[in-house]
Amino acid sequence: MSKGILFIDDSIFINEKKLSMSTLINDKGQRTLYALHKLLKKENENIAYLWQQLQDIEKQFFHLSKSTIKSPVSDAISQFYNEARENRHIDNAILERIFVGNTDVEIIDILDTIKDEYIQCVYYRTVYKKRLYEEFCFECYSLFDRIANAIDSSKKQNDNNKFDDYNHIFDFESGQLQKGSAKEKLLLSCYSRAFSLKSLVRVANRYDIAICILSEDYSYMIQVFASLYPEIDNIILVPNKLLHNYRKSNTHLYNDICSQLDDYDYFCLIDDNEVNINAAKSAGWSTILFDYNKNCNDFNDKKLEQNLLQEVKRLIIEKNTHMKKKF
Repeated sequence: MSKGILFIDDSIFINEKKLSMSTLINDKGQRTLYALHKLLKKENENIAYLWQQLQDIEKQFFHLSKSTIKSPVSDAISQFYNEARENRHIDNAILERIFVGNTDVEIIDILDTIKDEYIQCVYYRTVYKKRLYEEFCFECYSLFDRIANAIDSSKKQNDNNKFDDYNHIFDFESGQLQKGSAKEKLLLSCYSRAFSLKSLVRVANRYDIAICILSEDYSYMIQVFASLYPEIDNIILVPNKLLHNYRKSNTHLYNDICSQLDDYDYFCLIDDNEVNINAAKSAGWSTILFDYNKNCNDFNDKKLEQNLLQEVKRLIIEKNTHMKKKF
């Protein structure tokens, strides 16, 4: 019998929550980790602003007068300025108006909206936002680690009598999130499961379809998903090195998954983002755009669960038809 694998985006069955007001007010560590967690969700913000916020969080938590994190945005802006000044098509007076007296955040705001095609050409070549954002994410994850480790270390120092218990909270060598750590406490307080996936997994397994969570998130979320949905054995988080750091909007990601999972001959993605759906389609995958408004107008979790199960049953019929035609 042919084997299929169904990848489901976590946003369909994970509910995001806000920290309680008491935690935000009384727990500085959790408040700081939460601020970092939310910062990582602001991909479309001004890139200079994101780096500035990251530096401010570090300074405030560690009581630093100057951040140890160096933003590459300033260097990119300087490179733009130098190259633009050498471009005979660009009026230097315009450059001076952009740069004199403005911060990096203000300069990016101006350059994002400027209409001059020559300035735009130099700007998009020198201020490469995709690279700057990837570097920002790396530094954000690193700071998240440092702050969480500092919180756990402080807990250890304040409770020397429970040193043996503390060793089970955070494994510093492996960097794994352990029960009771600052990371787990923060992340598990930010998310809850919308409904059980046991029925879906049971039906899919009956027809040789494996269920996998495919999420675009940072690595700690693997343990969050595993805690909330122990019935799901397969979790893939991107971008990651094994899949060439591709994101879900990139067709190459789905081609890579196919090549690495060669035991399967049928692939499907259920996602609520049309860009991701189109990328998977381009790789030859079956796809289901899970539209919340269409599947459940009142966002009732029970109805969402029923509709998701209905989609999987439809997929099973499609898979069997596909494989009959193939052979």
